[in-house]
Amino acid sequence: RNYRIYYLGLVASVMSHQGMMAAQGWLVFDITGQPLTLGLVGAAQAIPGLVFNLVAGALADRFDPRRMILVGEGAAAVLISILAALVFADAVEVWHIVVIAFLIGIATSFDQPARRVVWPSLIPRSEFLAGTALNQGAWNGTRVIGPGLSMGIIALVGAITGDDRLGAAISFMVIAAGF
Repeated sequence: RNYRIYYLGLVASVMSHQGMMAAQGWLVFDITGQPLTLGLVGAAQAIPGLVFNLVAGALADRFDPRRMILVGEGAAAVLISILAALVFADAVEVWHIVVIAFLIGIATSFDQPARRVVWPSLIPRSEFLAGTALNQGAWNGTRVIGPGLSMGIIALVGAITGDDRLGAAISFMVIAAGF
């Protein structure tokens, strides 16, 4: 039971993460029209993971990993909600997206090692292989579904209202709920 609850949260979080990357990329390209800015946002989100993952792994062994997950997910939800508010207010700029991507990169770099520590305690040792497969499946399966849902929201709202950025803001709110 506890693993099922954890797993549903994992799927929602990872799907949101994948959808967020697609929606951020779409928004940056919509603002600038420059492919280079897509790389800048991607780097801003990836670099903290490289830097903080080792530290976060050590912390997950010493502190309550559930709390680390809650803090990481909560921070990501707040940050993506801020981005949604900026888009709703038509005040978003590229630097907002880059800074938020960097901060979310920090938050998720603490979340991921904590998840690796917490899930084995939720299932019997005889089920570790199945748990590992399900965890990996969450990451691999959502690589298509998350961006598809995110971009689908942008396209649908854009088609209905004529305002693609409104669709991006709504997509970011759905993503925040997933975190």
